[in-house]
Amino acid sequence: MTLINGFEYSSQNHMLCLNTKGLILGSHQDTIDEVRQQGGIVVICHPRWVDGNYWTAEQINRLYGVLGMEIYNQVIFRMRGTGLATDVWDDLLSRGHLLWGFGNDDFHRWYDLAKAWNVVYSAPGVNSVMNALREGRFYVSTGLRLQSFSLENGVIAISASALNGFPQPLIGEHGSQLSVQEGDHAEYRLDGSQACVRVCVSSLYGTMLWTRPVYDLQIILF
Repeated sequence: MTLINGFEYSSQNHMLCLNTKGLILGSHQDTIDEVRQQGGIVVICHPRWVDGNYWTAEQINRLYGVLGMEIYNQVIFRMRGTGLATDVWDDLLSRGHLLWGFGNDDFHRWYDLAKAWNVVYSAPGVNSVMNALREGRFYVSTGLRLQSFSLENGVIAISASALNGFPQPLIGEHGSQLSVQEGDHAEYRLDGSQACVRVCVSSLYGTMLWTRPVYDLQIILF
């Protein structure tokens, strides 16, 4: 088990600060700068909490040095607002603001635990895990398993497993749906007209999986 020190900044709108070495106080940008100086990363927390606009795309876009945002936060589903924030993510990605998507339990009670997680492709150890997070070598899941994800010769190929069949919508610029395919494998050829493409896999029973976004035909492989 690899344990990474961190905290949830809560002086103002919340941010998750990982791999920090001590107390950090100040504004959002001051905190982000100090976390990065200490070798850590910052993730925006639950953008759709309370009234649905806890963090707007405009607010996030003004910050420099944020690595990612929670596209799924489980605890918000039993509070006010919604824990799903992929629309905010799509807005930022479509502006050319590259952020990785994270999924977290944010558990406050025992029954909040193990509802959402990030599967990281990494060797053991804090430095290896942190580098993998920085490079986007992970995916978000609420119960599905990614078997493979690649981009070669302009074709995205993905395979995932569940206890049942599931559709696989591919999402492009501004959240537009490019393709929906059923089964444990799907492929999609990019035509160069989208700013970025990401994949969301949904099972028949509601469990989901999200990949990192693909920009400019970058070659990526899990």
